[in-house]
Amino acid sequence: PRPPMTDKAKFRGHSDQPTISKIGEVAFARGERINVEIFALTYGSIVRQLLEDHEDVDKVNEQLEMMGYNIGVRLVDDFLAKSRISMPPPS
Repeated sequence: PRPPMTDKAKFRGHSDQPTISKIGEVAFARGERINVEIFALTYGSIVRQLLEDHEDVDKVNEQLEMMGYNIGVRLVDDFLAKSRISMPPPS
């Protein structure tokens, strides 16, 4: 039988350099999962509370957009930390 593959071996294709998609797949496989029903209930509760706090729908949308941006930044940071790749500095 074959020995188990290491993370580095999983990345290998035709060259020794891992592809971004392979790195992403391995990082995604390592990530924690959440039940979709719990996510939907939590998100619905947040939206409902925001609507109660800010009666203006435009303000609620601004808050949700800001929250989504911050979540995206955290996801990218987590991905980069788990995949052990770095982003180039902004130009």
